[in-house]
Amino acid sequence: MKRIALISILFCSTMLSVRDVFAQFGFPVQVESGLDPATVDFTTIRTDPELEAILEKAERFKKDNNFRVATQLLQLVLERSGDALYSDDGQIYYSLVRQVEQRLGELPPEGLVAYRVNADAEAKGLMAVGKRGDEIVALNQIVSKYFISSVGDEAAVRLGSLYLERYDFVGARRMFEKALRHPDSDLNVEDVRAKIAVCDLFLGDLDSAETNVGKSLAENPEQRSARLVADKIISVRNGEVQLAKRKSFNVAEVQMPLGSASRHNVSQKIDSRMHCDQLVAAFQYYFEPKTRYRRASDTRGLVLGGEAAFGKPVDGTRNGIESRLLSGWFDNRWRPSGMLLFAEGQAIFETAQDLVSLKTASLPIDTAELVSEKLNDDSICWRSVWTNRFAVDHATMTRQTIEKQFGGRGISSNVRRKKKGPVQPSSVPEVQLFGDQIASQMSICNGVLYSIEGDADDGIVSRRIRVQRNTNWGQGYTRSRSNRLVAYDIANNGTVLWQLPAQFPAKRRKPVPDEEVDEEESEFLTEGGLMGAPVGFGEFIVAPVNRGGAIWIYALDPNNRGKTVWKSYLCDEPATGAKPWSPINLSIDGSDIFVSCGLGVTFVLDASTGQVRIARRYERSGREDRFFRENGWGGLYKKIFDQGWSSDTIIPYGRQLVCFCSDAKRIESIDRETGQLLWEQSFDPISRRLDYLLGVYDGVLYAGGTETVAAISLDSGRLLWGGDPVFGGDFSFGKGMLTPDGIYVPVGQRILRFALKPEVAATMVKPVDDIKVDLGGAPVGNLFSDGERIWVHGGNRVYALEVNPK
Repeated sequence: MKRIALISILFCSTMLSVRDVFAQFGFPVQVESGLDPATVDFTTIRTDPELEAILEKAERFKKDNNFRVATQLLQLVLERSGDALYSDDGQIYYSLVRQVEQRLGELPPEGLVAYRVNADAEAKGLMAVGKRGDEIVALNQIVSKYFISSVGDEAAVRLGSLYLERYDFVGARRMFEKALRHPDSDLNVEDVRAKIAVCDLFLGDLDSAETNVGKSLAENPEQRSARLVADKIISVRNGEVQLAKRKSFNVAEVQMPLGSASRHNVSQKIDSRMHCDQLVAAFQYYFEPKTRYRRASDTRGLVLGGEAAFGKPVDGTRNGIESRLLSGWFDNRWRPSGMLLFAEGQAIFETAQDLVSLKTASLPIDTAELVSEKLNDDSICWRSVWTNRFAVDHATMTRQTIEKQFGGRGISSNVRRKKKGPVQPSSVPEVQLFGDQIASQMSICNGVLYSIEGDADDGIVSRRIRVQRNTNWGQGYTRSRSNRLVAYDIANNGTVLWQLPAQFPAKRRKPVPDEEVDEEESEFLTEGGLMGAPVGFGEFIVAPVNRGGAIWIYALDPNNRGKTVWKSYLCDEPATGAKPWSPINLSIDGSDIFVSCGLGVTFVLDASTGQVRIARRYERSGREDRFFRENGWGGLYKKIFDQGWSSDTIIPYGRQLVCFCSDAKRIESIDRETGQLLWEQSFDPISRRLDYLLGVYDGVLYAGGTETVAAISLDSGRLLWGGDPVFGGDFSFGKGMLTPDGIYVPVGQRILRFALKPEVAATMVKPVDDIKVDLGGAPVGNLFSDGERIWVHGGNRVYALEVNPK
């Protein structure tokens, strides 16, 4: 007892960490989860030692010429490999299927005969199925499971041709090259090489196209298709013909961040009348922020129009919480977390507790009424039928709970007092409106709005979402979530089509035993939380899901209430943690899905099957979380990732993947076929940090920060202009937007427009327009365009701007 008392006295008086105190008194101290501090920042990637052992066993049977058993074992590995990966260097991982195919391809003729006894029957059966149904899915199964069968090369060429018809030149090239690696192919090799040259030509790689077309002509000088490609290459090199490079284009409707699933599109060009001296909030929708919403009337939004929407009249509509939010927004240079989407003549956004759709075509901007029911009715197209409770994410809440328990005063009075400079949002309204970007994620695919929402609360349905309110001493945490995905029919007044996970009637607060279905056996998503809005691929949608700290990718069938088509495990969260509020913005280009999940690794998946083709580790840029380390709480190795990007996004650009990760303070470009690094751009040479993407236009990446904007070449990673302070000493309090006529950036209570290609030196970049904006004393938040007006998302207020009538 004396020993324990001494420990308590020493801990309280000296404020040593619990770990240090226990070590001084001879108690054994374990490293968290048995982790080595040198490797604790590495995420877990799925490898399978058992399957690798089977591979070695098959190799032994092969050496003994027992090909029947060897091929059965190899096929068993193909069938069971799933998401299993392997690596030769510990940085770049490839699908285990690739290794098995290599070993099958090295079999002698008698070994191939033994293998094809069963493989040919399965492959030919899939070929027949594909002719009657989804041919791409059937061909993908053949290429991934039975490529070394006698029809594997034929399936690969057919699949490549289908990709070529869809302008997926990278996917088509991959299939054609794979077909040439078939061990005993009877294909027309020169024709396949000509098709590879066509892909190279459209990808802009003239040297590779010339090499492949040369090989094709060497094998058959009369090859017509190869001759046509060769003539085209000559015309391009002589400057007679210019290849049509892929360009970003205006999106008619903003349906997801950066425009589309390829993350290449830009906002619509704004009407030139917006390029004036002053804009005002001619119309605004707002709701009163509260710490807790108890009644339906608490979430009732109001509309202001005309002279009541800007200037001094707005002050009378702010409650005390909003006034404090406004002060924190200015003092700490926050950005609103909300999004604004446009479709079917509607502007759609999330409020504190529901969804709202405004009519953009007939906004009442000429009325002087302060608030009226008619104004609301004329402006609002539809609202969601229930309210959904915002819940602070587990990682943020756990940290705040620990700090409150330890310090006895909470983060607002304790940590903020000690910390100099801007601080992160911490109260529930602050986190909801200016921090948590994941909770506000939305996207539109094929006329359906998909929204990430919290627990429903309308007295009809309810699903108990367990959020840990008390944190046990010594316990770590992950950025795991509990939320749901809801699908709304935009054209039909926001009718709810389905939701995942499914909810239960209010009288049955938890499922009965027969509803307790294991996630691995269920046909529908039953647990976990969405980490980003879904994107569309063909007939289904794809979304990132966090299940207990592990990231999965789910393909869902929207026409079958979100039934799971396939799911693919990616990785676990490292012990160092992750940035809790950064959404995972999936990208799709051709037949590939690209994922950066902010956990030290990026992925390339096949969009039809979910099979991971490539995984690549990168160096994380986090700083030590001294609170946990000094005070001995769980999460001994936790880090703070506040130097990376605000969201995890990959932009496909030809053969490149340009990666922006929330846990890395640089840009990396990798080869989408091999995972090898092509170029990188560190923030170090840029005097003011960039942390969010504006978009891509004509081969140039545009990014922004609180004090600067910059243009970076996607071909080389070279900084073209910007990077130095260009806002005249002021700060940006929201995200800008990229349009074909310039970059619009919110700076204080102004909007600055920069030319895409300034004619002056990079250090002398100046805006071409400096537009004052009157929002009733609030800074300008996130900018959006519907092609007519500039729209602003300002936390709890959404504004439509117009030229000041006075």
